[in-house]
Amino acid sequence: MNPYSDPTPIATVEQFKAALLKVRDQVGVSQEERMILQAQYQAPNHTISPAQLAKQFNFKSHRVANIKYGTLAHNIADALNYKPGPFPDKKDHWWFTLSFWNDDSAQTEKGEDQWVMRPEFVRVLEEWKWVKPI
Repeated sequence: MNPYSDPTPIATVEQFKAALLKVRDQVGVSQEERMILQAQYQAPNHTISPAQLAKQFNFKSHRVANIKYGTLAHNIADALNYKPGPFPDKKDHWWFTLSFWNDDSAQTEKGEDQWVMRPEFVRVLEEWKWVKPI
């Protein structure tokens, strides 16, 4: 199995809730971050690429989407005392806190890797009504 696409839970629903509360109270969760989560939630199978986020939010490039998503994910990882990886490229992939790769997606250009939102995190967003049902 590709380590980027491993869907093994990294936290329970309750642990994600506690982490998100901690992030909200300590550094905050911006309206834009909530909108990004909403966009991924509403995408088919809660699956979206950085390039799709960039297009939807008029970001300069997929790298901006990576940074914004990764920053929120990093904050949540810190609250969980979790560090993603290790990965073959030896890089930190903080997005892996909230999602895993969709191995079935066509990787046609940079930023087209698709993130599948972790089911445990989906449940938190639904229970807290942070997302509008699809």
